Parts: sequence; structure tokens; C-alpha cells
Amino acid sequence: MHLNEAASEMAAAMHLAGIIPLEDVTHRLAASIGTFVRFRCEGDRRGRRNGYAILFPDGEGGTFGNWATQVRGSWRSRGHKTVWEPKDVRAITNRRAAREAGRVRERETVATLAMQEWSSASTANPAHAYLKAKELTSFGIRQYGNVLLIPMWDARFRLRNVQRIAPDGAKRFMQGGQTNGLFWHHGVLTMGNQLTTFPMVIAEGFATAAAIHEATGYAVVAAMSGNNLEAVAVVMRQRFASREIIVAADYDGSRSDNVGVISAKRAAEAAGAKVAYPLDIPTAGHSAGCNVDFADISRTDAAALIEAARNAKAITNE
Repeated sequence: MHLNEAASEMAAAMHLAGIIPLEDVTHRLAASIGTFVRFRCEGDRRGRRNGYAILFPDGEGGTFGNWATQVRGSWRSRGHKTVWEPKDVRAITNRRAAREAGRVRERETVATLAMQEWSSASTANPAHAYLKAKELTSFGIRQYGNVLLIPMWDARFRLRNVQRIAPDGAKRFMQGGQTNGLFWHHGVLTMGNQLTTFPMVIAEGFATAAAIHEATGYAVVAAMSGNNLEAVAVVMRQRFASREIIVAADYDGSRSDNVGVISAKRAAEAAGAKVAYPLDIPTAGHSAGCNVDFADISRTDAAALIEAARNAKAITNE
């Protein structure tokens, strides 16, 4: 059996046993045959790697397990199929349900702590080192000690987490809390929680979104990471079916695949939105070695580029 095929079948057996890798284990097993491989599993805390597996040197079998859940299993090729007894299936289902219930409880606990911290925080100091470095004013955020707090809301506009930004720019979410689909927003709602009507711009980070708001006065939403951009764009489109939405891309010119631009295009396609770039993409070859976002350019240039995007066609998946 081809090694990639063997590794793929073994990975499928791990999934069936309730061991869900959060890494590309298939490729690693095939490339490291006969070698003990550790990996992060679904349910692992950040920094933990409780999964383990080894594909035997002959490529015809292997063993795997999870130290945290104590699940162990093995896989054999040559047409052998693992037969699960009903009691084993029930045990696996119960373990999965227990893990999910635990994650839900943890997220609710973090959401409560986030609300407590947000409620006890003060107005952000305009002289905070991060705001000064980014040349931003302090709107829509608070400060707890010397740390800025960026509130992260869900689709129902409930506070579920916060991003903490230290004076040196180090960013941390509250560990164990929800992040996927959460966002910071400003100008989306009025003080009376009524919807505003002007365009909405979705960006990756708080500083980028805040700079765009200062440049345009438009409603802004920060997805807090490039990986979360598409999920947030979809949430916004579901909430605001007819609103004009523009996704502001980060230009990651130093990366061969330009992740910022790709993520923005995917988000725009998923939401039927338009894309704005922080520089002239068709002639950006000279900028292949730079990273630029809308917080790095002048507010005048940012406003002009956002307006140019408004005149472009929306990206659709048709």
C-alpha cells in the first residue's frame, strides 16, 4: 500500500476512535514512517499535544492514542476493518459529548470573566503606547491597568471575549474562550442600538479597522485575525442582508501566497462584498517584500482606496 494511502486510512481510524488531530497528521505520518509522531488534538489546550501515532515501517499497520482521554487504538491494512462493538461506539460518543460540554462550559466561564473585566475597566488612555504608535484615538475600547481591552462580540452582540493589548503591542485573547466568529465593531449601531446606514468595512485587526473609521467615518468591524475574516464576513451578511460591505485586505507582500489578500477575497466572496487594498494591487510587484495594512498609510490615502473599492464590483461565488 502507498504510504500516503496508508497514512490517510490510519488518520480515518483515529477520527473514528474520537481522536481528532488539529494538524496535518497524514502528511507527517507518511513522511516519518516508523517514527513516533505527536500532535495537537481537538480538546487540547493551547500548547498541548496529547495525540500520538506511529505508522509501522512496513506501512501495513500502526498504533495511536490520546494521553488526555486515554483512548488507544490500532490500525491494520490488507483489507482488515476495525469492528466496533455497540458499547465501544457508545463510549466514544459519550466521550465526544463530554468534551464538547466541557468546552461549552469553559467558553461560558470565559465570557462571564470577560464581561466582569470589561465592566470594571476604565476609558482607554489616549496616551497609551500602542495607541500612540498606531496614531489612533481611543474609541470603542477600554483599559485595565496598562492593558487595552478590545471587546469581542458575537452575532447577537453579546460580549464573549476580549483581546488584551499590552503597551508593546503584544496581543492575547482570554484563554479557553470563543474566538471564531467574534468581532469588534464601531459605528454599526447608534447609541440607541439602532442600525446605521452607511457602508461597513471589515478588516483583520482592531488598529486597521479603527484607522479606516477615522479615515472614512464608516462603520467598521475587526475580525481580530485573518483566519476569522471569512466567518465574520458571513455573520455580517446574515445580519445585514442589503448593507454595502467592503473587506479591507492586509497586503502580506513578504509571503509567497499573500495570505492577507487571499483571506480578504475569500471573505468577500462568501459575503458578496467588495475588496479594498492598501496599495495598488495591479502594480504592486515592486512591493513584494513589504507588509502593508490600512493603518500603515495616511488617512487620506486610506479614504481614497476605500472609495475606489466602493466603485468596484462585489465578488460573488457564482
